[in-house]
Amino acid sequence: MGQHHPFSFRHSCSSRTPRSGLRAAIGVIALLALVVLVAPAGPTAAADHRQPPSADPAAIRNWNAIATETISANLGPNRPSGQVAIWHGFVSAAVYNAVVGIQGTYAPYKWRESGPATASPEASAVTAAHHILLAFFPASQAQLDTAYAASLAEIPSGPAKDQGVAFGARAAAHIIDLREGDGRFVDVPFTEPPAPGVWRPTPPARLPFIDTWLGRLRRSCSPPPPSSVPAGRPPCPQPTTPGTRTK
Repeated sequence: MGQHHPFSFRHSCSSRTPRSGLRAAIGVIALLALVVLVAPAGPTAAADHRQPPSADPAAIRNWNAIATETISANLGPNRPSGQVAIWHGFVSAAVYNAVVGIQGTYAPYKWRESGPATASPEASAVTAAHHILLAFFPASQAQLDTAYAASLAEIPSGPAKDQGVAFGARAAAHIIDLREGDGRFVDVPFTEPPAPGVWRPTPPARLPFIDTWLGRLRRSCSPPPPSSVPAGRPPCPQPTTPGTRTK
């Protein structure tokens, strides 16, 4: 059957009587209304109109606190180390990718993957945080697994949750792979000979530098600073004999 251009509808009906033309117009309108009502019921239209699951920011705040507790328990609460920022950075990067990779609101961090729009960002975020902490602090597995189970229990079961868990695991695995061989825990001995103005172990314990490997760690975001070498230590003043004056 031939098709008419929309603008040729009047010409195609010009040979009909007014009453038959009115009946035809009503029939066309009824047919269009039926198509509009029936079309959304199809599987493709239903998929296009599904809203993405909501994400509760409280879940991320909760896992920030869990990360702080886990890091502190493994490093010691009084350890003056830059390690704390390193581990928090890994957790934050994985959680960030786990959420924006689904929502598509920002570009992922050093990653080109994306998750299904119907996945749960909340399930993805808590999974990413759990997997990162478990990979770097396996001694805390019991506490982490308990907290993870509690977080998942608050998310309704279904495909959205399952998809979120799967994508969160991928986000965590990517950060772990990305940081492989980044210089963590490499031995950086301090070989400078003792001299005035040169650091030396402090008595009485005479402990070495803490975490010297942090200075060699591969950067996560910012480029390295411009290379600069200090001009050298200023000369130390010579001791004077009592009763004399220095020039």
